[in-house]
Amino acid sequence: MNSETLQKLYNRKESQALYVSASHLGYKSKRIYQSKSSFFYVMITVLIFLCLAAVFNIGLKIQSINYGKKIFEINELISIEKERSDRLGLKISELKSPERIITRAEASLGMKFSDNLKIIQIKAINANDNKEMQQLIILA
Repeated sequence: MNSETLQKLYNRKESQALYVSASHLGYKSKRIYQSKSSFFYVMITVLIFLCLAAVFNIGLKIQSINYGKKIFEINELISIEKERSDRLGLKISELKSPERIITRAEASLGMKFSDNLKIIQIKAINANDNKEMQQLIILA
């Protein structure tokens, strides 16, 4: 290439496209336009990544909402089971209460309290363990 052609090419660098004459490259009078700016491709790439990030963010928000809903449902189930457990504990304590046992024994089984109670204490020695055992027997 001669210096005049190089000077023209150098001056053309300020424009959007770089003009190269095909005759200098061995082609017959074809003109080749070559873009020196890759701004468009960079912007498209950045735009694609931003769209992917937005879609990913939306997906994470939806997943977060679903997890929050599941947590809320599980908390409701836990509170229901706690109430049920409290009711069962109350029922058990009611069934174990001495007043209820006495009332049930008198009403269903026809039992009555007696004033003639005798307490007998028995001491026994276990032959295997050589331990002394005591038993109280209440006779009516």
